[in-house]
Amino acid sequence: MVTSDETTPGAEAELTDSGTERPNEELHRIDQTIRRWLQEAHSGEMNAFTRRCPEETWIQLSAATLKAQCGSDLYDDLLQNTRTIEDGNASQGICGIKTVLARLTDISIQPQDITIRWVDIGDQRLVGEYQAAETERLLAIEAQVDQATGVNPVVSTAVFECQRCGATTAVPQSETSDDLRGPHECAGCERQGPFGLNKKKSEFVNYQQLRLQTPPEYAQDGVENLTVAVTGALAGEYSGAIGERVVINGFLTTKDTGDWQRPFLLQARSVEMADETSVEIAPYSEEIDRIEQLDDPLGEIVNSKMVPNMYAPEGSKLQMLKLAVLLQACSPPRLNNKERGDIHLFACGDPSTGKTAVAELAAEIVPRSEFVSTRATGVGLTAAAENDDLTGWTIKAGAIVRANNGLLVIDELDKINDNDIDDLHTPLESQRVDVALAGQNATFPAETSVLATANPKYGRFDPYEKIAEQIELPASLFARFDLILTMTDDVDEDRDSKLATSITDSYQAALEEERDSQAQNPETENVGFLRAWIAEAQTYIPRLPDEAKAKIDEFYVDLRQGGDNDGPIPVTGRKVEGMTRLAIASARARHADVVTNKDVDLAIELVERSLRDAGIDPESGELDADVIETGNSKSQRERMRKLESVINELDSEYAGGAPYDKVVDKMVADGAEEQNVEAAIKKKLKDGSVYEPQADRLRHT
Repeated sequence: MVTSDETTPGAEAELTDSGTERPNEELHRIDQTIRRWLQEAHSGEMNAFTRRCPEETWIQLSAATLKAQCGSDLYDDLLQNTRTIEDGNASQGICGIKTVLARLTDISIQPQDITIRWVDIGDQRLVGEYQAAETERLLAIEAQVDQATGVNPVVSTAVFECQRCGATTAVPQSETSDDLRGPHECAGCERQGPFGLNKKKSEFVNYQQLRLQTPPEYAQDGVENLTVAVTGALAGEYSGAIGERVVINGFLTTKDTGDWQRPFLLQARSVEMADETSVEIAPYSEEIDRIEQLDDPLGEIVNSKMVPNMYAPEGSKLQMLKLAVLLQACSPPRLNNKERGDIHLFACGDPSTGKTAVAELAAEIVPRSEFVSTRATGVGLTAAAENDDLTGWTIKAGAIVRANNGLLVIDELDKINDNDIDDLHTPLESQRVDVALAGQNATFPAETSVLATANPKYGRFDPYEKIAEQIELPASLFARFDLILTMTDDVDEDRDSKLATSITDSYQAALEEERDSQAQNPETENVGFLRAWIAEAQTYIPRLPDEAKAKIDEFYVDLRQGGDNDGPIPVTGRKVEGMTRLAIASARARHADVVTNKDVDLAIELVERSLRDAGIDPESGELDADVIETGNSKSQRERMRKLESVINELDSEYAGGAPYDKVVDKMVADGAEEQNVEAAIKKKLKDGSVYEPQADRLRHT
């Protein structure tokens, strides 16, 4: 603790925790230690503090340097007896850090008016990792910002005026209570009111509340919340977005509710933006150097680091999915503030083909990831209005906003609420969420890569049916994805044998690891390596030379020439953008400064695989991008046009509308399949372009 140069009478010594006296010589030594610490470790901060005074009276000090220079005992005292160490105790002749600081800087403000913004607190916790006995102490909380209020004035010192005699009484207010505390009696007439608040004489400070929540990667056992009170000059300084990761250094206390329940409240001393991309690279530097020298570094990473226990031979669907996810993790940044860099990937198909395992891995290796499984809970995928105790009716950010500058993984997208799915269209393309709910308007950034998985509605993927008819999702949503990969569980004796062996080998290794407590977990090592590799990749902004650009252009033009004027259009402009993003991501994933033909070839291979998987018209066997873009193939469009003609023709022949069976018979006679005709009629009845004027009769609206 710190003592003043002049000893208060009757306070020659201080009692230690053991009840013995701490002599003045030791207090004086601590005083000198504090002085040296401030002068040697924080001279720059003191100079800045002096320049800000008296308009701003805060100073940033490091708890780590205090511990290093003044010892663990004083550091522990700071954490456990924060206010005594800062403010001192006049009755014991003990001054605090603020008094020493005021003397060193020779400022004309009172020590109690100084605010210390502590940083570098070693006692760092996640939301919920504290107990009731740990209240009234200084600590650091790492969390994700879930909600932030605006900055409003609150009364710090309320001046009450007696309505009987006019005398005024100043009453300091508590930051931990929402209630205005008044005087017990008038200082003038000694009566108990009535009193009125004199706003002009009262003192106000800025006040803001933040609500923190458990970061998603630590939320396996549920999400916990913590309210943070931010006052004075610090209020409003937080400039991050909702969903940002922060470390808030503050004083843990409780909310004064007037009830026996007292929820935790953190009084913020400083707010630091957490470096979410901070990854330990040094432990993997040798392995990174080794793989960078290989001819095919991406192949090595995909085969040996990404769920290697799952058998995925060269060119297999699972290998292509892992490769696509690696490129997605290395997506280029947003360019010119308008060109989307994030890659969107959709994987669908049979159960137990590895898509969920790869998706879970992706959420582990990409910073700022959100994993949504089965259904979107709470505010959903984009945003929603909620009424809560913190802010009343507010618009809260959903998963795609919270994962801004990261990855959103949606497992089983086909089971997500229909409204949430409809709301995904715009953010997938524009990378923002615009909402107008409960009388409020807001725009949230959503520069987020999306990896979605889905299962066919009948359990198994049918290569002879269009993807839009097997996955219960709007056809328009498929066009927002750069790649659509289907995963099928085909019977293959050789593949099945190797797959079974890889699974049993994995279990065997896991058992040996469990038996050997000193063994390193290979999965943990792989995740650490992948995070390090991706962190390195994200530092590269490769050039796109004319040669690589020309190859992308040529591929697009060649595919566009695949049909005549009335034929299917193999690819659209979106696919060119997607190929460019994939080629750049490939160069970044290789830790290369230039996009080469190798990167373009890989992008083309993935796009061709995607088109073959999802863009083939099952009826004609031809590539037709409209199967993805609109959900309708060329053969369907022709059948619809023919159906319109037949209905109109028969409607003119028969009173009361075209007979249903006659329409079907004529279409079948012209070469159409009966089930396809009936499906087309059903679709037209559903969209309202055809109606039934009477039973089994059809007529255009």
